[in-house]
Amino acid sequence: MSASGISTALLAATLLAAPVSTTVAQADAAGRVTAWSSANAQVIDQAELRQAITRADYLIIGEIHDNPHHHQLQADLLGHFADSQDAAISVGYEQLSVDQQPLLDAFHEQATATADSFGEAVAWSQSGWPDYNIYQPLFAATLERGLPIIPLMFPLTTTRDIVSNGIEVALAEDAMAQLRPDTLLSADARASVEAEMQDAHCGKLPDAMLPAMVDVQIARDAFMAYRIVQAAERAVIITGNGHARRDRGIPQFIQRLRPDAAIVVVHLLEVAEGDRVAEQAVERAGTDITDYAVFTPEHPRSDPCLAFQ
Repeated sequence: MSASGISTALLAATLLAAPVSTTVAQADAAGRVTAWSSANAQVIDQAELRQAITRADYLIIGEIHDNPHHHQLQADLLGHFADSQDAAISVGYEQLSVDQQPLLDAFHEQATATADSFGEAVAWSQSGWPDYNIYQPLFAATLERGLPIIPLMFPLTTTRDIVSNGIEVALAEDAMAQLRPDTLLSADARASVEAEMQDAHCGKLPDAMLPAMVDVQIARDAFMAYRIVQAAERAVIITGNGHARRDRGIPQFIQRLRPDAAIVVVHLLEVAEGDRVAEQAVERAGTDITDYAVFTPEHPRSDPCLAFQ
């Protein structure tokens, strides 16, 4: 392992091993975390979380995209999961789209294909994702173990097509038949998702746009699930918490494709210092949403709603 990989591993271990408590008052700028088991409704420690994820066929680790601590923690969990398996696993990334596959293939042909050069090789800076440096620990954990990387997202052009023509443009006919994305949400659930999207955009979206935006979200979940199941029998999936929801995200579609698959979902969530973990967990980490939640301090960021003023 490289020196940067060692330092990343040590930092991640420190984050997960930090003392747990019923509040996150001790969670400071160093990124201490508290983990929660939804099934048992209790705080768990590092060893319990690591042991729990090893049973998965598909380990889905959600994130808040711009939080560097989340990617350190994802790298730690990914590495532990991979090291615990008898057979090789793959790693699927929401952050990579299928049209980047030629760049990924060219990267693997390089004599020194490391995480240091990965971002430039796949044109990360043009992708619209947060700075590659905060994702680098994840790709280091993946590449140093020789794990196959699976781009999970469809191209931006497909997003535009979905808005105009519906979910079916994103999925082949056989995939549509297996995934049945039109049956995912009841009318009430769809209205709830529309409300969440409106809130996420500071209440500034025209109401007429909301149905198409929900279609895009469902299509992304279905497409990513289909991609990973077609590519690997066992895998880690790196994605946003919204896509990782058990009740309506990628897990739902994996279950439709592989009803026998063991799916473990971990959400990485932010809480304000002083918030009570149990109260946060009941609201944000129920068994219908995630199996485990790791609570971290909020990452400093500007108010996104200022852009709408």
